[in-house]
Amino acid sequence: MTNTPERDPLEELLAPPQPAGAEVLRQTVLTTTTRRLLRRRWLRRAALTTALAACFAAGMLAMRLLTPAAPQTTPDQESVQRRQEPPPVPRNETPAPPEREADVAAVLLRVGDRYLNEGGDPEAALRCYTRALNAGSEDDAKFSPDDNWLLMAIKNAREKEARHANNDG
Repeated sequence: MTNTPERDPLEELLAPPQPAGAEVLRQTVLTTTTRRLLRRRWLRRAALTTALAACFAAGMLAMRLLTPAAPQTTPDQESVQRRQEPPPVPRNETPAPPEREADVAAVLLRVGDRYLNEGGDPEAALRCYTRALNAGSEDDAKFSPDDNWLLMAIKNAREKEARHANNDG
């Protein structure tokens, strides 16, 4: 017994008649169809690539338009540093009176505000605020309605340190 089906003798008689150029026609239709399918596939890819490029360009343009401009004037680092540091005390003179230290603390607070608000540099503002609180009086370390968020955070941290130091010691 074989697995191959037997050929039907009537199949040739029942098959539709093939014209003389049927194979040529079949090959022409196949070639034309294949070309059109490839062209459509490439057009679809090109349209997708163009759409993605347009979205990318629109996103870049939106970011360019929505990004705030850089500050026009930034404080000169050297002049700010000169304003932050009190002048050195000559060897033969006595240190400045407490009023002078209060002035230095006020100047450092203003410079810190300027760094934070205009310069956008919270690290420099942190240094200025720390030095101002070190140079200032006990009243300067208390919370004030004029304090900004960074100065409040520093004062709060110092208050917690003092509480922990009192509780531990």
